[in-house]
Amino acid sequence: MSDALYRSRIRVILDIVLPIYLIIVVGYAAVRSGFIEAVTIKAFGRFVITFCLPCTIFHALTQLPISEVVNQTYLLVYGIGSLLTFGAAYLGARLRSQSSSHAALCGLGSAMPNSAFIGISIVSGVLGSQAIAGLAMCMMIENMLILPLCIVLATGSNVHHNPLQAFSAALAQTFKNPLVIAISAGMSAAVLGISLPTPIDKALTMMAGISSPLALFVVGGVLAQVKLQSHWGHSLWLSFGKLVLHPTVVLLTLWLMPGEDLDHGLFLALILFASMPMAAFFPVLALRYGEEQMAASALFISTLLSLLSISLVLYFIPK
Repeated sequence: MSDALYRSRIRVILDIVLPIYLIIVVGYAAVRSGFIEAVTIKAFGRFVITFCLPCTIFHALTQLPISEVVNQTYLLVYGIGSLLTFGAAYLGARLRSQSSSHAALCGLGSAMPNSAFIGISIVSGVLGSQAIAGLAMCMMIENMLILPLCIVLATGSNVHHNPLQAFSAALAQTFKNPLVIAISAGMSAAVLGISLPTPIDKALTMMAGISSPLALFVVGGVLAQVKLQSHWGHSLWLSFGKLVLHPTVVLLTLWLMPGEDLDHGLFLALILFASMPMAAFFPVLALRYGEEQMAASALFISTLLSLLSISLVLYFIPK
């Protein structure tokens, strides 16, 4: 590798990754020091999920042609790769005599990344507005396939619950998600060729401007509330599943799929989103099944290790 290429790749890491993790550290320090209360972080998180990110997604999708918003190859590869990763983690846990609910959470932790908070910040730094198209397609798979599958398998271990009802309830909840609503509305506007009036366009642009930094601050605040317990070994395995197994399986799926190809921007988005740490809501979902401490430890460790793993992906991935 030439010195110029080496320096350019190091510059990408310094310019994109480090600022993002510095904001996470600021959020972490603000809550740990007591300067910001945990309840405030919860309110910030709700504001980001309900308003900022939906505005960002909707606005960006209205600026893109529909051919970039929905790519069959991207959806197929990300869907198959995520399902295979989920299945590997689930079966691995079951072979260790773990319960179905625990195994389902292992699958979710390994196959569902933090796309909306950390992912979009990093991928946008690399690709600009094209990152939103990748985010929208990832969230379709994550919210309509991976998350309902986890809930069905976790609920199936309880004889008092019907897995089919659990799946239906999970899908119904998905369609109430502001992010999913924003994706649907943005795609509809792209298909119909709707142009936004200037005042609305400017308002959405302003909301998008605060979305990423506030989301990253919230991630730091959430991590500051995590109480690490004696789950180090298990958390490291889950982190390996998310940070190494998931992007590797997605990449292999793309390579092994005959006749399928992606343009370079979507290829970068596909690999980078799969390389993100666990979803921030992982411990909240695990709370339903008494696994919140395991999930919180895994979230903390995977987010910490992702500074190294994402830097390596950005360094070695073809530019």
